[in-house]
Amino acid sequence: MTDSESSTSRFDVIGNPGLVGTVRAALELANASIAADPIEETDSVVALWQQWNAAHAKTVELCRKQQRLESQAIRMANSANGADGAVPEITWQDAAKTVGYCSAKEAEDKAAAEEQKFAAALWNAPARSALGVCAKLAAIIEDGQWSEECPDFPWPQLRSILADLVRIEQAQETARPAKKEQNPEHRGATSEHE
Repeated sequence: MTDSESSTSRFDVIGNPGLVGTVRAALELANASIAADPIEETDSVVALWQQWNAAHAKTVELCRKQQRLESQAIRMANSANGADGAVPEITWQDAAKTVGYCSAKEAEDKAAAEEQKFAAALWNAPARSALGVCAKLAAIIEDGQWSEECPDFPWPQLRSILADLVRIEQAQETARPAKKEQNPEHRGATSEHE
């Protein structure tokens, strides 16, 4: 496997291949760097992205459930009303209650409101690192494009920019331990005056 093949596959691993996996790959490197040097501050935008991403995933899951139940209620109402009159008429509202559509829609709306709360915090927080910028960009792409591999402008271009930023961040994270080992201040060495 060539270097370009291994770096590409590392970006396309979890959830939405070009987005969540890309940011998670960079997060793993950043977390390893922070564990090695706990004094290094983290970017609060990354934590906000993690909260937003979890809320977004929950909203998407509940939306899909609500859509399945909506389809089921429509089929139920149509099949009951399409018979030759032998089956009692079922209204859309009755079918929706029977399959649990209304409570699923309410849960989706509640999750979407929670997601929007995290999104507002994410957009309003200033990024302090390339990883923070990656997190914000990933959220924009995830929320804005209509499919994971959306070919329409500007989504492929934004995914490409995100992949570039993550590659830069990963290269910097990989280079940091080597620089820290060369610098005694990062190894916890004490000065002669202590």
